[in-house]
Amino acid sequence: MDIMNLNIARYCLSQWAIDDSTANKPAFTFARKTKNNETWTYQEVWDLIQSIGKGFLELGLKKGDRILIRLPH
Repeated sequence: MDIMNLNIARYCLSQWAIDDSTANKPAFTFARKTKNNETWTYQEVWDLIQSIGKGFLELGLKKGDRILIRLPH
């Protein structure tokens, strides 16, 4: 694997999102203290990632540009 060309979203999600037998299985479950848990399927997450990627392209980013996302602790 070429780490400089690693697309973590594609590596971790696409193979399950495009497979009909796994696309609708849970990818993430957000457990909350209030017990109102939320679950996203592989297909839902992949669709969201594709939408965000298209938005980046519309902003002028190009294939190969790097994005840094900083999340709170």
